Amino acid sequence: METLITCKEGYEKILANEAALYHGKLQTKGRGWIIEQWDGDLPQDLCFAYHILKNPLEVSAVSVNDLSEKLLDLFTSHVKEKRIVEPWPLLFFSCDNELLIHRAKTVEKNWLDKLQKKMSRVAKLSQKGFSDSSKWAEGFFVHLIDFTQALVSFEALGARQQRMQMDPQAPSRSYLKIEEAFHIFGCEPGKNDTVIDLGAAPGGWSHSALKRGASVIAIDNGPL
Repeated sequence: METLITCKEGYEKILANEAALYHGKLQTKGRGWIIEQWDGDLPQDLCFAYHILKNPLEVSAVSVNDLSEKLLDLFTSHVKEKRIVEPWPLLFFSCDNELLIHRAKTVEKNWLDKLQKKMSRVAKLSQKGFSDSSKWAEGFFVHLIDFTQALVSFEALGARQQRMQMDPQAPSRSYLKIEEAFHIFGCEPGKNDTVIDLGAAPGGWSHSALKRGASVIAIDNGPL
């Protein structure tokens, strides 16, 4: 089985190395994504993965309209024998490139307009993103790798690595690093805990622990 795995741009090699620990074999890669071949079980807890899409198909066209039309043909062919009565996840996305993100949104709008005209009931049941990122979901997932090509899947696993929200009161962006660590490891300090922050300045990690009710001993030569 092949999978498309997305990640933060620049982390492709790290993600491929992580996948290799689970016997994944790198097939190809691009900006913010890799394609892996798996002979055994597919891991679901890759730390550096954003999304995992099963058996991706490549669709290409120069114009937004042509790309949307090809994507619509692919979707309608897939669902023509299915009875869709419940909400289903829909996701058009790309790497962290503003122009490509805008392109993905434009293609999505054009595609939805076409689907509304052809299968209005099915279109109304679409829901953007994942309702539960911990489970495989059947839907329509389109990852634009450039302005003319998309990798498409009908089964995907939601964001494994989530982007952390910056606290405006945090003294530094190091706050985001510890928030991400808490999320990945599934544990965090709380009330009645004492945290010792060595090299604490300017205090991003200490702020995160204090926010959760823990006591903090912050040590640094620099000002906090």
